[in-house]
Formats: sequence, structure tokens, C-alpha cells
Amino acid sequence: MYYYQGNIYNEQNDDNAALDFYQAGINYNKEIILNYLAAAEIYNRINNYDKAIEMYQAALNQDHSLSSLYYDLALLYDKKGEILKAYHYWERCVNSGIETAKARERIMNIRKKYPE
Repeated sequence: MYYYQGNIYNEQNDDNAALDFYQAGINYNKEIILNYLAAAEIYNRINNYDKAIEMYQAALNQDHSLSSLYYDLALLYDKKGEILKAYHYWERCVNSGIETAKARERIMNIRKKYPE
């Protein structure tokens, strides 16, 4: 219920109201992953990368099969300039078969820029 109400506000570009409903949904039932994912997308869009990462990590903690989130986390850590954390998630992308070409390219760029 909270997720769908959040979506209505999200479609109206009311980020604060949408986030309030997604957070209410998380507080009501922490196992509903959709609230975390929707909130993470908004936080990413408004450049609150720390909160986006927090939401994606919480979703992964609830459901370890969400390997598609490795790509999102790699991008977010890159945006924050946390290259080692980004590198970790780029490697997880390759190991999981997620955006492997882009992940391999990014890994090579990081290795060139930061040789051990």
C-alpha cells in the first residue's frame, strides 16, 4: 500500500512525499524490497548518494539474489569518488554477469589509474 502511494507522488515529481511513503512502508514491513528500491532511485536522482547506497544495501541485506544492484552501487560509489568500493562492486558485476563489458572497462581504467 505505501509503495503504491509513494509511486503516485513519485509520478507527480513530489520526491519528499514519495520518500515519506516509501519510508513508512519500510517501517511497516522491512521485508518489502520495492520500498527500498524506489527510495534509492529518488535519492540517486536528487544526488543524495549516501542515502541511495543505504537503501540499496538494505535491499541487498533483505534479498541477496538482487545482484543487479551491484551495478547501481558501483556507479554510486564512482560518483562519490570512492574508487575502491566502486572497484569491489564492478568486480561483483563481472562475477554476476551484470553489465560485464562496462564493468570490465571500468575495472581496467581503475587499474591503470591506480596501479597497485
